[in-house]
Amino acid sequence: VYGTLGPEELPVDETAPLLPVTPYGASKAAAEMVCLQAGAGRGLDVVRARAFNHLGPGQSDRFVAAALAARTFELGEFIVRRLGVRRVGDGLAGRRVAAHQGCHALRELRLERELVMLLEGAGAEVVPWEAGEECCGFGGLFSVKMTGVSAAMADRKLDTLPDVDWVVSGDGGCMLHLDGRSRARRSGVEFVHLATALWRGVGVGAGDAMAERDEGIARGRRNG
Repeated sequence: VYGTLGPEELPVDETAPLLPVTPYGASKAAAEMVCLQAGAGRGLDVVRARAFNHLGPGQSDRFVAAALAARTFELGEFIVRRLGVRRVGDGLAGRRVAAHQGCHALRELRLERELVMLLEGAGAEVVPWEAGEECCGFGGLFSVKMTGVSAAMADRKLDTLPDVDWVVSGDGGCMLHLDGRSRARRSGVEFVHLATALWRGVGVGAGDAMAERDEGIARGRRNG
C-alpha cells in the first residue's frame, strides 16, 4: 500500500502515506477505507493491521517457519553436506545413468555436484548430457498454462539424451514431467528419483557405506 520507496525512505512504518501502485496494493488500500467507513459511520470496532512479509531471508529462527527452514534440506544436500556421506555401496555398478539437475537445486540451492557424486558413489556411470542442466519445462503450473512451451523444453531434453538406462534427479516434479513426455514418445527410458536410485544402489559393499553413514550421522549430531 505504500508504493515504490527508495532506500532513503526505509524503514517504513504505519505513518507513511498510502500510495499503492499495483492493483493488489490498491485493493488493500480500498479495504482500509471500507473499514474506516464502518468504524466512523456505524461505530464498529475496527483494527487495521498492515503486516509486512511474514516469511523471508533474515527472519529469526525464533519463528516456526524460519526454524523449520533451517532444518530442511534437499536429499543430496543432506546426505553429502550434512552427513558427509559420498558412498552408499556399488549396487549400481554397470548402470549407465544421466543426471537431470533440477532448477531449484541447481539455481536456488547451488547444488552442482551432489547428485552426480552420490550416483557415482553408488557405482553408476554418469554419462555426460549436454542438456543435463537445462530446465525440463515442468515449473508447476507453468506446464499447465503453457503446455506447448513446456513440452518443447522437455523434448529438447529428450532429444539430446544419451544412451542410458536411467535418468535420475532429486526433483520428483521434473521426473514426473519428463517421464510423461517420454512415455508419449515411447522412448523406453526409466526416470528414477535419487532416493530410489540410492536405495537400489545399496548392494555389494553396502556395509562400509552404512558405517560411513552412521559416522556421518553422529558427526552431524555433534555439530548441532
